[in-house]
Formats: sequence, structure tokens, C-alpha cells
Amino acid sequence: EDERAKGPAPPKGKAGRKPRWDWVSAGRELMRLANSPDGLPPDQADIERYMIEWFEEKFGESPSVSQIRKFIVERLPPDYRQNN
Repeated sequence: EDERAKGPAPPKGKAGRKPRWDWVSAGRELMRLANSPDGLPPDQADIERYMIEWFEEKFGESPSVSQIRKFIVERLPPDYRQNN
């Protein structure tokens, strides 16, 4: 049978191990917190604690503090980071 008659091949899944942490959902939660009436806590350590608790509630465990910190710092505006 002609291979072209079968149509395009189905897309392949991503190779390799799935990420351990759901950073996409964590990003959504951080945005939800930022857009809440109270907004982000003024202290970065409070945001870190919040995200650790969120991971633990949602997944039963949490990334390390250093992973959480890196995730948060990459998403905070520079002027926010300078004030903490």
C-alpha cells in the first residue's frame, strides 16, 4: 500500500521522562494569587511558603525551597524583586 495514501503520521509524544512538578499549574496559581483582591504578599518568603503549601495540598509533596524560589523570581517583575 502506498504510504502517502495513509495520510500524515500521527504526532509523536514528547520523548523522555515527564516533569516531576506541574509548573504550568503552579504558574496559573501564582497568577490567580496575584490577581486576587489582596494581591501578592509583600514578602517573597510569604509567596514561597504559599506555593509550597499549594504544592503539598495539590500533589502531596512540594519542590525544594530553592526550586520554588527560582520559579517565583523568574515570574516576579524586577521592581517587585528589588523591594524584597
